[in-house]
Formats: sequence, structure tokens, C-alpha cells
Amino acid sequence: MANKAQLRTTASLAVLVSLGAGALWWSNRQVPDIVRDERRARVFSALRRDQVQRVEIDRGIERFVCRKDGARWVVELNGRSNEADDTEVERMLNEAEFAQPTRALGTLDATSRRQFGLDAPRARVILHESGSSNALRFTIGADVRDERAVYVEFEQKGYVVARSVADAFLVRARDLRSRNLVEVEVDRVSRIELARASGAVALEKRDGAWRVDNRERASRAAIDALLGDLRELRATRFLDDEANPEALARHGLATPAATMTVTRASRPTLVIRYGGACPGHADEVVVRRDDSSTLACVSRTSLENATRPVEQLRDNTILAARPDEVERIVLHGPSGEVRARRSGETWRLEGAEGAGDFDSVNNWLDALAALRVESREDAAQAATRGLATVTRWIDVSRTGVEGRERIEIGARDDDHVYVRREGEPVVLALPNTADTTLFVDAARFRASSVIRDVPEELRALVTEGLGFRDEVSKDAGRWSLLHPITAGADPLVMRTIAERLASLDAQRWVSLEARPEHELDRPAARIVARFEGTGPASEDAGTDGGIPRVREYTLSLGAPVASGGRYARLSERAGVFVLAQSVVDELWQPHLEREILSFDRALAQRVECTQSGGVRLAIRREGNGWRVDGGASFDRARAEALLETLSSVRAPRVFGYGAAPTSAGLGEASVAITVAGEGGTRIHRLTLGREFAGSPSGVYARVDAIDGTVSVSEEVSRAIRACTP
Repeated sequence: MANKAQLRTTASLAVLVSLGAGALWWSNRQVPDIVRDERRARVFSALRRDQVQRVEIDRGIERFVCRKDGARWVVELNGRSNEADDTEVERMLNEAEFAQPTRALGTLDATSRRQFGLDAPRARVILHESGSSNALRFTIGADVRDERAVYVEFEQKGYVVARSVADAFLVRARDLRSRNLVEVEVDRVSRIELARASGAVALEKRDGAWRVDNRERASRAAIDALLGDLRELRATRFLDDEANPEALARHGLATPAATMTVTRASRPTLVIRYGGACPGHADEVVVRRDDSSTLACVSRTSLENATRPVEQLRDNTILAARPDEVERIVLHGPSGEVRARRSGETWRLEGAEGAGDFDSVNNWLDALAALRVESREDAAQAATRGLATVTRWIDVSRTGVEGRERIEIGARDDDHVYVRREGEPVVLALPNTADTTLFVDAARFRASSVIRDVPEELRALVTEGLGFRDEVSKDAGRWSLLHPITAGADPLVMRTIAERLASLDAQRWVSLEARPEHELDRPAARIVARFEGTGPASEDAGTDGGIPRVREYTLSLGAPVASGGRYARLSERAGVFVLAQSVVDELWQPHLEREILSFDRALAQRVECTQSGGVRLAIRREGNGWRVDGGASFDRARAEALLETLSSVRAPRVFGYGAAPTSAGLGEASVAITVAGEGGTRIHRLTLGREFAGSPSGVYARVDAIDGTVSVSEEVSRAIRACTP
């Protein structure tokens, strides 16, 4: 019977061996040759990293174990277990799995082991795989001289491998511990209490918003910083796992610099205490959790977040939502409400004419978010600040974020606009410039475009007010100045004005109706533009048959705006907008021809220069040369250089028409150039005055043929003043 049993056992073993061999053969057939060859070239060719469940490291100074516990790793030392840093453990196993020898040293004898530092290795490593009684064992010896490599012994054979393999295993247990001291689901946090030398403060989440001491809304940036610390407070190093009272006192934790108490839904209360500076690291502080005896160091920034002054914990913005979070806006005023709702990349207005312009609504939200509180007043001041019975407010709702916020708007004075966030007993004072953002209606949500026409079809322009009146018209492609003098109009200036008017944009819309402060009932200036032609093309590239052939626009300019520009209104369209100062400057300039001197210098016959004090030079052309009146020859190069500068002089600025202002100081120098041509002899006279500063700077000047004061460049001025004997 025994012999039969043995035969059955032997047969069974033979079958198992055959099956195992077949499985191995099949497995090898499924692995590409290049991968199989690479595995064979590795030191630990049989190692399967994903099967390793336990790592033992003996470095002499300490012996510890890394053990897989479910999906996580733990590190065990002296009977104490701590959560391991999974990334560091996986890096260690990765180095082992892919370790390739730069040299194979063969079987080692005692002498070789001693030579390579393997008789007393720096580390002995054992890797245990799941479901296997076998363990992979290797030792790490000395560094290889002049190489970034080390000696390793495995199965009594020596290898030279990359230094990174040794670096991964020559660690201490604390180096493999998880650095995360706190991992909190911040959505569960409902209260944070901060105790520090400056006093205790409580931050509590209520109705989707955080509040300071149950009064004011907390700063979103401050809350984000605190929650960021709680989400993952990481140790830079560990100091002690069994801290005693002496250690606590030594590291400033007997009387903490700050204590943070965190209340969480369905979770134990968490207490973190901050002590003094980490030994040898002034930019770090020592911390301890009340439910742990471990002392660790963290970045000092965490302590700074926990000890911010109360003033920095309060929200100094009036809008908590970020502009891109806003889904719905309600503007409530004495005359009614305007509602806007975001739909993808558009805003739809409810209760107002037309659709909201995406950029205009977003720009307004940006302006609202940019407002900052300048000072605070007690709730007792609400009545005097127009907040006892509120008739104007702004409601903002967010997408995917709980909570709605309301900004109640009160009175304004010379210095401030007063508001209150709904549910808060504090009056907030904003700079008085905030009224352009708070006191708005549906007009603010319009597109910025005011006029859209064809620049080439501008035919006439009247500009009056602010000290002058200009009237120009275009005939046969040429611009002429009709008033206050008859002269040519500058084609470059007119092209600039035509292009600006034909694509006129508002810096922002202010309101549907003009208010007294806009000063548009008696405007400071007025521009009337007449366009004539087929008009602008419609969106389908055709001409809109509803566009009249003659189109006239009247633009009125009112009071200056404190932030720059002027209030403006187009008579053909309801609403008040702000016109940027740069646009006002472009439109509001004399139209006089800027080419004040233009002649063919080859036809110049005589040049007469006069300087203040009576210094005079007169030269005349004679053949190919020049002579001074009286007969002496004059340097031809000097004469030609002067004519080259003066033959095409453009005035950078036109100051006005009629008599020159006394400040111009005209008469300091002059030049008269006699030019002969088919139309007869003509004299061009240019008189200079004082220099003026500005951008650009220049010199006052006047041309005899033009009843106006202009400027010339300093280069022209230098050429004329250098025209001396």
C-alpha cells in the first residue's frame, strides 16, 4: 500500500512540474523577446515589484520593515508603525526591479568581498513577494571610485550598479515615513478656532460663506490658505516620536505660538499646536497634533497663516464670488430690476431691452470684484449712511457653489460710497469712485460699440466747444477747412478722425438716462459728423437696405470723469457712456493742414534769416552756388542743408486760429524763402517763438499764409536759429 501511495504522489508531482513548466513556457511565449531579454539583463531578473509585500532593511544603525497594509505601505521600527510615503517606497522598488549592472564581477571570494565593502555591507535588504516562501536578498557595499556607482552582492555574485540603487535603500525609517501630518476633507470643515498671542478668533462656515467671529465675511484668500494647510500639512523633518514635557518646552510647545482647533462634520475635532523654530532651520516651525506624541517641522508659512491679524482675516472685497463663477446677476434700483443670466458664452438680460454683451458684463464683474473696503463703521451708522431702508442692491449667484450674496448700496458723499453685505452688522466705506460700478443699470451691459460706419464715407464734420469751432468738408477726395478760416484740412488728421468715428467705442456704458452730474443738458462740446454712401455691410457681407444714404451723428461731451475721459451721449441712441480721454484728444483737434512749408528746394532763389537782436543773413542763388547779398560767396553745403530741412515742414500741433497767444513769444527768429515757379514768385515766411515742454515738445511758430499758431520740431528751430553769417 505504501509503495502504491508513493507512486501516486510521485505521479502527482510529475504532473504539477509538467504543468508549471508548461505555464512558464506559455508565459515566456506571451512576453516579447525584447522585454524578456531586458529582464534577463537585470541584476534581479526574477523580481516582480507589484508582488512585493514586505521590505526589510538592516543598516546596522537601525533595522526596520516596510510592510504593505492593504493599498498603503507602513514602516515599522522598534515596534512602532507609521504610515509610509507610498511614493518613496515605490521608488525604492522601482530601482531594484530595473537595476542593471554596468559590470558583472562573477562569484566573490572573501578577499573580493572585503575589497568591495561587502564583508561589512552598508545595508542588507530582503524583499518578500506575496505567496512565495522565497525571498530576494542582496547587500550594498562601497562606492566605486571615480564612478557614480556602488558594489552589490546577489546570490554570491558581485555587480556594479548605478548609485541611485544604493540611494534608494540607504535611508532611515523616518525618511520613508509619510510627510502628511494632516489630511482633511476641507468640505467637512465647519469651524476653525485660532488661539494666539494677539487674541482668539473663530472662523465659521455659515450659509456657504465663512465669517469672522460670526460677524463679517472672512477673506477668501485667508480661508484658502488655512484650508490648504489642512488639506495637506507636510512635515519637512521629524524630531521626536515620544515627546515628553521637557521636549515640548524645549520646542516652544508648552506655551504654543498658535493653536488651531478644527471642527469637522462626522469627524473628531483636530487640534494642531505650533511651537518655536525648528532646530537649525529658521524658516520652519515645530508642530504637534494633540492626538499624537510626534513632533515634526513644517514650513513657517503655516504658522504665518494661523497668526494673521484679524484685519487680514476680514474680507476687504465686496464680492466673494470670482467673476467666472457668477451665473446670475440682479440689479435692483428704485425704478425696477435688471436680471442677467449666463448661458455658455453669452449673457441673457431679463427685464431690459436687448441682449447683454459678454465682455461688458464680465468687465463690470471684474470692476465689482476689484472694489476694496477703505474703512468700517459700526452698525449704528447705518441710518446716516443711507442703509436703514435700502432701495438699491446687487444680488450675485454662483455656478456650482452654494450661496448667494447681496450687496446693499447706501448713500455717497465726497469721499465714500457706503455699502453693506447682507447679514453683516458692519457698514463698509468704499472710495467714491466706486459709484461708477455700483450705480448702474442695463446700459452698463451693452456692447461697447457706439458707431459703426465706413471711414471713407465721412463727408463733413463740425467740432464746436472747448474753446474753438472747426468746420470741414470733403469734395472730390480733398478735405477743406471752411471755418473759422478758409484753408486746407490735413488729410492725415481727417483720416484718423474718420476711422475713429466710424468705429467709435464706449470705454463703458454708464446709464440709460443722463443724470445732473453728467452735465449733458448743456454739453461742453459737440461733434456733428455726416457720412454719405452705401453704408456699412451687414453680417452676410451685403448692404443693409435699411441704411439711409446720408447718415448724421451728433456726439455730445459732458463733464470730465474722475477716472479719466468724459461722459458722452449720441443723440441718435439713448444712454450715457464714458469716452476715453485718448479718443477725446483724437477727435478734438484743429483740422488745419499740418504741412506748413512745402516747396521744391531746387526752385528756391533767396533765403533771408533774421534773429532776435537784428542779426540778419540774406543769401541768393547764383548759378550752382550761393552768395550773400553784397557779393560774398556762401557755403553751398550749408545753404542746401537748410533748404532740405525747410522744404517739407510738418507741424506736430495746431494751437488755434487768429492772433497768437502772448505766451508764444513769436519773433525770436524767422526765415523767408523766395521760390520761383510756373505760378510766379512766392515767398514762404516762417516765424519762431518760445520753446514749450510736453509730449512732443517743440517751438511755437507761425506761417504768414495761415492765420493760426502751430508748432515746429526742435530740429527745424535749430536749423533756422543757426542761419547766421
